[in-house]
Amino acid sequence: MHHRLRTQKTRTQHFSSTRGGVQILPLFIIVVFLSLGFMHIAKSYARISEIQPRTETTLENIKPSSTISIVFPESVRAEEFTQHIRLEPPTNYALQWEDENKKLRIQPRLAWETGTQYTLSLPKGQTNWFGTVAPTQFSFTTWSPPEIISVTPTDGASNIFLGAEDPVIVTLNHPAKEAFFDFSFNGEEAMIHKISDTRSEFRVLPKEIKPDTKYTLDVRVRHRDSTNQAYRSVYTGTFTTMPPPPKELAKDFPTRLSQAKLYTRPSILTGKYIDINIKDQVMVIFENGIAIDAHMISSGKRGMDTPKGNFTIHNKALRPWSKAYELYMPHWMAIVSDGKFGIHELPEWPGGYKEGANHLGTPVSHGCVRLGVGSAQSVYNWTEVGTPVKIY
Repeated sequence: MHHRLRTQKTRTQHFSSTRGGVQILPLFIIVVFLSLGFMHIAKSYARISEIQPRTETTLENIKPSSTISIVFPESVRAEEFTQHIRLEPPTNYALQWEDENKKLRIQPRLAWETGTQYTLSLPKGQTNWFGTVAPTQFSFTTWSPPEIISVTPTDGASNIFLGAEDPVIVTLNHPAKEAFFDFSFNGEEAMIHKISDTRSEFRVLPKEIKPDTKYTLDVRVRHRDSTNQAYRSVYTGTFTTMPPPPKELAKDFPTRLSQAKLYTRPSILTGKYIDINIKDQVMVIFENGIAIDAHMISSGKRGMDTPKGNFTIHNKALRPWSKAYELYMPHWMAIVSDGKFGIHELPEWPGGYKEGANHLGTPVSHGCVRLGVGSAQSVYNWTEVGTPVKIY
């Protein structure tokens, strides 16, 4: 009886440690071990699998509407990652994840500011498989348009001639290959008169040219691939056109000289040249198209007229003697090769008397062009052999 009871107890203990032929305690130990091992492996993986994003985009000369593409070796947890992206200087942009969150595209909502360096800061993040995304910075520079190095007429200039031969000239530091320039006068679209073959010089005019009018020139530029909203102002300047010319120059000499200097238009725009107006008895000297000074003259009297046309200064002499008229011609400048005609100071007799001092502004010479004392010396010192002379 006692033996039978001990056998039954042993069977009951054996039954409590097995169920359906499976031992419960060892299985639990295995599950715990595997879980701890997996967590340890995952943590170790996370420590050694810090990934580095890279860019697919060239980071120089970025076009205004270009997209910056960042590529990750693994899929990223995008939501928490996106919240901490920073862009300096601040710009309104849009983010788009692609390729199962392996690619991030950053695009401006309007346009990148031209000629600007941006810094894109990506935060530390996580991949979908417990990896770590290293914090990274990318710097990129946007496209810079050509710079304006000169505008003619200059800002604030007055008494400006405008016309097909005298347009506004805008010069760039390099060709505008990828740039569109917009010109306007007083808010109205300008007329493009001419563009140089290299696209580095623009000649523009108002559609309507008015005398004695203040014009404001505005110049804007954008990249050829961007929209009109991306235009950027690069120059604003003003100038005033000259008043309408009088029908006749004033009789008093100071006013006449001032008017001649203002209204005489140069026929030669490079270098020096002398402009002589027989009708008004005025000489205007020009250098690179700019009137330097104006002087009263006395040209040839009737029957001994000063020749008209285009001439050149052939030679110069301080005080040559004229055999034909037996007097000195100070500050002589020959305009023909045989010396028959020239420009000189009022002729001087051997006794020192100056002939024609009261006749400047009146044609009384023997064919030469006379200048007053002081004026002749000034023109003589300024003039070079070879200087063109126009008489009309």
